[in-house]
Amino acid sequence: MTDERNNSTSFKAFIDRVENGLAVLVASDDSGFQFDVPLDRLPSTAKAGDHLTVSFQFDADSTEATLR
Repeated sequence: MTDERNNSTSFKAFIDRVENGLAVLVASDDSGFQFDVPLDRLPSTAKAGDHLTVSFQFDADSTEATLR
């Protein structure tokens, strides 16, 4: 789901497994897209089998600051 007003997007994923301090997340759509996230970036009670909403939001201030 994309929200053009807020310059953000989100999607559903689940934690497939945990390996070496990384949670392997799999997108809940049919894409099969997988990515790793350090466990310390997830809620403290997150575990294999949990479903999450993953979101990204554009940070214009930070982008601008790095361009200076």
